[in-house]
Amino acid sequence: RHPAPYPTESLVGYVLRLAEENGYDSPWSVYSLAGLKQNEIRTTGFKLEKLAAIISRPASVLNTIGYSAPLNQPRWARLLGHSLVPTDLNIANPGLCPRCVANKGFIEAHWHLTLMVGCPVHECMPALCCPRCGKRLRLFRPGLLECGCGGNLLECKLPSLPKADAALLDIIRRKVLGIAADEENHISLPRDQLMAMNLRSMLLVVRTLGRHRLIADGSTCLEDERQLISASTRVLADWPKNFIALLLDIGKKLQPSVNGGVRKQFESIYCALFKNRAIDPSEQTDFLRVAFLEFAENHWDRGYVDPKLLKQAQGQVRSRFVTQSEFAARVGIHNLTASRLLKEQK
Repeated sequence: RHPAPYPTESLVGYVLRLAEENGYDSPWSVYSLAGLKQNEIRTTGFKLEKLAAIISRPASVLNTIGYSAPLNQPRWARLLGHSLVPTDLNIANPGLCPRCVANKGFIEAHWHLTLMVGCPVHECMPALCCPRCGKRLRLFRPGLLECGCGGNLLECKLPSLPKADAALLDIIRRKVLGIAADEENHISLPRDQLMAMNLRSMLLVVRTLGRHRLIADGSTCLEDERQLISASTRVLADWPKNFIALLLDIGKKLQPSVNGGVRKQFESIYCALFKNRAIDPSEQTDFLRVAFLEFAENHWDRGYVDPKLLKQAQGQVRSRFVTQSEFAARVGIHNLTASRLLKEQK
């Protein structure tokens, strides 16, 4: 049997479904028939031509769901056409939502993202282990929802996922699968701005904000993907209020003697968000830059803002300060009169 892959299906999930359709005990039978060795299938760039030859379909069909590097980016990988780096992906041991698989009949590709720590559709944690034998799920199993021991993955008891975390993961999932954003936005995330970014840039922003939130909180779990998602959600919710709160918390840790330019004072998060070449084009983070300048102008008293940075915001930031000339123009008096009034503190 040669079923066609679904447009949003995981490639290794497709091979697992193909094996199940043909009654094999494991996808390894399919890989062996295609002449693929074990070391080949554990990388993002295994040869799709070999697999295509045994399913009677052109390699271009599989290429749309493949992981191989984009053209001119040999060190990168792909997920449904999105350019990523291999560390963004978990090909060998992804989790899944058994209810989603049962409803759709296949495993969606977004489960290969390392940051996909829960199911935003059913608001639950992913199935990672078999409910019968307790062992970690393996790609080499008899079926989509069947463990090698015969356990049924639909029997997994999955903890619930916080609604706020599910809202952020829903944006990531929709970006991967090419689905329009949900109209509901109960926690006021910058949904439209995030959806306008490419997937790689979005993941970098989510990681950066989560990591700096954890650092400001004094946490040591900086590599824990679940903690990163929860922390990033706390920053992005009620935008931009919680982002400004993060910057204030970072500022509290600065030495009292540290003054000067705000960009220099907050160099770590500033460079990670606005000087990172992996975020391309850089205009994708303009909404973050405006919020940063809003913080610098109206919430921070220990530094100055470079006028060039304000100019980049193109008038989107309202300052709590006005120049003498602006004051004179607003009041409708001559600049010299304004100067005299200000000197006399009137």
